[in-house]
Amino acid sequence: MCAAAAQNKMHINDWSAIQTLFDKLNKQVEKAQKVTETLGAPRVYIKMLVELEVCCRLAHYAEAAALLERMLVAR
Repeated sequence: MCAAAAQNKMHINDWSAIQTLFDKLNKQVEKAQKVTETLGAPRVYIKMLVELEVCCRLAHYAEAAALLERMLVAR
């Protein structure tokens, strides 16, 4: 549930909601591992982490490009 909601928030760049959902998902994964006594992370969790990393990189590159453009215009 949290992973799908986080993916939706990534599409609209709602970073505060992404942080909240990420924290909630981490707690759920920890709880599930304690209850089931399994090792490793669920595939959905790993997939969400990869998508979050890609989203963060894209946002960073977009911000850097916007900053560079503002610097060039200011000259």
